[in-house]
Amino acid sequence: MRSLISFFICIGVLPSLVMAESEQREPLPALDCVISPSKSIDLSSSSPGVLTEVLVKRGERVAKGQNIARLDDRVELASVKLAKARAAISSDLDGGLINLNYDRLSYERMNEVYLTHAASSQDKEQAERAVKLSTASVKQAKEQSQIRALELKRAKALLDQRVITSPIDGVVQRNLKYQGEYIDEDPVVRLVALDPLYIEAMVPIQYFGKLSLGYLADVYPEVDAQHARTARVIAIDPVGDVGSSAFGVQLEMDNPELKVPAGIKCDLKFTDASLNAEPMNN
Repeated sequence: MRSLISFFICIGVLPSLVMAESEQREPLPALDCVISPSKSIDLSSSSPGVLTEVLVKRGERVAKGQNIARLDDRVELASVKLAKARAAISSDLDGGLINLNYDRLSYERMNEVYLTHAASSQDKEQAERAVKLSTASVKQAKEQSQIRALELKRAKALLDQRVITSPIDGVVQRNLKYQGEYIDEDPVVRLVALDPLYIEAMVPIQYFGKLSLGYLADVYPEVDAQHARTARVIAIDPVGDVGSSAFGVQLEMDNPELKVPAGIKCDLKFTDASLNAEPMNN
């Protein structure tokens, strides 16, 4: 009787265990996705002015720190020259040191005379006062020299602001301003980073919790749908989209030779692997 009860329990329990295990192992479906740049920057200037030169064109690759455009910098150049001339002034410090050395010698002689009672205490105090004034004059000259050095540094920084440089390694997507135009807060060019690329996909909400950061997927770009490229999950939206009953997932895909363009569709298939500690291979 006991074995019969065990038999019926097994009949009822085993199918549920098999179903639960099959649900856990149910693979994620193939999904539509979109390939986008990992960065998109509308590059502008930190100071207003007239563009005298735009050094890049649409579709051109740029490196981090590369000059993109120049603004009229005649005033800033003049300010740098003036600041350099002021920073080179040393006559006030040289004169102060000469006076200080002389006043120190005078004080030493006066002190010797005072010890022989041939000079009054007032004469000694005047000589001591002269040394203190000369010391203060030298200190003031040194402080002025430091201030002029800071003024030169500031003038050079303002001059540097007249050159717009790229903050990333990327590609010029579009020229937005041209030579002769006045800019204030207006962007000059739009730069995009294409290595790595970001893959955006919407996953049905019933699969929420079955993905984690580091999961790998095969991506098939529409420009080369026969060859898969590996991408890694880098972000999972914690909030779903009510309209589509899905949640967003972002993946990162290496694109060192820029063979895959951004702004295109793709197909995506999650694999069973999660290689957080291993590099991606295309």
